[in-house]
Amino acid sequence: MIGWGFPPKIQGGLDTHVYEISKELAKENDILLALPEFNSPGRDSGGIKIIPIKCRASGSLVKAVREYNRNILKTCGNLDFDLIHSHDWFGVEAAEILREKTGRPWVFSLHSLEFMRSCREGKSLMERQEIRGAEKCDKVLTVSELMRKEIASRYGINPGKIEVVYNSARIPESEPGKVRKKFGFGKKPMALFLGRLSNQKGPEYFLRAARLALEKIPEARFMVVGEGHLKEGLEKFASHMGMEGNVFFTGFVSEKELGSYYRDADVFVLPSLHEPFGITVLESLLSGTPAIVSEGAGVLERLPDMDCVLRVKAGDSRDLAEKLALALSKRERVSLAEKEKILRAYSWEKSAVEILEVYQKLI
Repeated sequence: MIGWGFPPKIQGGLDTHVYEISKELAKENDILLALPEFNSPGRDSGGIKIIPIKCRASGSLVKAVREYNRNILKTCGNLDFDLIHSHDWFGVEAAEILREKTGRPWVFSLHSLEFMRSCREGKSLMERQEIRGAEKCDKVLTVSELMRKEIASRYGINPGKIEVVYNSARIPESEPGKVRKKFGFGKKPMALFLGRLSNQKGPEYFLRAARLALEKIPEARFMVVGEGHLKEGLEKFASHMGMEGNVFFTGFVSEKELGSYYRDADVFVLPSLHEPFGITVLESLLSGTPAIVSEGAGVLERLPDMDCVLRVKAGDSRDLAEKLALALSKRERVSLAEKEKILRAYSWEKSAVEILEVYQKLI
């Protein structure tokens, strides 16, 4: 397995997926997981054999990934394994060469596509690597039907080569009231945005919708949790709109603390322009907090229709503002019956079984 991030250094859904799936597979299989040394936990974890790979953490990401792939070949080239499984563009170069050298089958997981992450068209290095991996591998795995259709149509990959294995989530640990006490919110209505501060995730639309929702609920509070290149501009925008007392930017929050943010919010918002899946939606719902999600998000494909999930048009601040005002006025919680439906629909254990079945067909 070739990964990138690993707890506690989680950067997104890809890293969560690799950790959870590797942990499940390791219960009955030997899993060797290559990770950049700067993201490695420094020891084996959850039954997973960790292989730290030297590469520089600073400077160009492209250069770091190239060095990572070169050193994967040096470190792992003579290991004994039955199958190669790489994720997104990070390990394509090494996986392709290892496949040629060993004759072992190569499974390639695409968790998102570069045009989704960047919100730009054009053949970047990342996109070229995605295409190469999808073309050269033996099987493509992805996290939603939305992604399967995009990979097939955009990259010209036979749909029969692509298989969907959905992500899942676990109930986050939390300390009820901790976040409200920390920020002095008391019982005021609270909405939560949690994610990378990038164009893809739509934080700008969250703030625009917040400004409109404040006209109906002036005491509401809006939390923006996460880091990204848009952070400074978003802070200036919130200040310019006179929302300093209503909008709070936390920056990075550790995985251990996230559960308390979910738990204390009245509603979680995922206003992504492109959302291949959306693990955070499940984490919020399992924490008891309803969610507002962009239509078309991959997580909605298997999620049962429930009152605790509101759908909005991507990029429509007015639609989002209406749903925000509704959720913040009702302040309902996710019921036990709804949580049980979610846990029946999504399971890391079930996803691991499906991936193992793919492995077995190839070996």
